[in-house]
Amino acid sequence: TASDGTTIQALEWFVVSSGDIEHNGHYHHYVDLGLPSGNLWATHNVGADTLYKHGDYFAWGEIEPKTAYTIANCVMWDKAMWDQPVSHDDSIRGISGNANYDAATAIWGDEWRMPTMEDYQELYENCTRQLLDMLTPDGYVKGWMFMGPNNNRIFIPLSGYRDGESYGEVPGDFYAVGEMAHYWHSSVLKYNSGAGILYLELGWNGPYYYNYHVSRYHGCNIRP
Repeated sequence: TASDGTTIQALEWFVVSSGDIEHNGHYHHYVDLGLPSGNLWATHNVGADTLYKHGDYFAWGEIEPKTAYTIANCVMWDKAMWDQPVSHDDSIRGISGNANYDAATAIWGDEWRMPTMEDYQELYENCTRQLLDMLTPDGYVKGWMFMGPNNNRIFIPLSGYRDGESYGEVPGDFYAVGEMAHYWHSSVLKYNSGAGILYLELGWNGPYYYNYHVSRYHGCNIRP
C-alpha cells in the first residue's frame, strides 16, 4: 500500500481480456465483467494502445482530438440536444453509437460506442471498486479497478482533463492528472452546453458520480 492509501499492483497481474474486435487492421480488446446487461467493456481508452495509458481527449460530440479545448472551437457548444434518438428539427439525439458524434464508433467501428449514463450506473452498481497505483513500464499510474461479478477486471486511469478556459492558462492544458478523471457519456443538459461524465477521483469515496455534468468544450477521455 502506498503512502496515499492506494494499493500498488504490477501490470502483469492485471491484464485480462475476454476477446477482441478488429477494425481497419487494429484489434481492440474487451472484457466481459459478467454484468446483467451483457455489456462488454474495452480494456483501454480510445486513442490508447494499452490499459494504463490515457489515450486521446475529446470535446463532447466531437470525433477528433485537438491541441486546444475552448468554447470558441467547441462544435457542440450551445446546441439544443436531447438524450433519446427521436426526430426534432433543432436537435441531435442519442449520440452513443452515432459515428458523426461518437468518437468510439467513428474511430473503432460500429461494434463500439460511447457509454450512456445507464451503462456507467450499471458498472458502478455491479462492480467492486479499488483504487490502484499500477506499476507499468512507464512508471506508476493511478486509477480505479472495477471488478465484475465474475471477477474479471478493467482499469480506468485517473487521466485528468483538458480545459483551455480555466484560470487563464494556455489552451490545452492538462488538469488533475493522477488525481481525477472525466470520462464522457452520452447524457446531455439540453440548453446550457453541459454533457455527462463519469467522475473519478483519488479519494476513498470515489468514484461516485456517474451522473455528473461538465462543459462540452472540455477535453475528456472515452472508455467504450
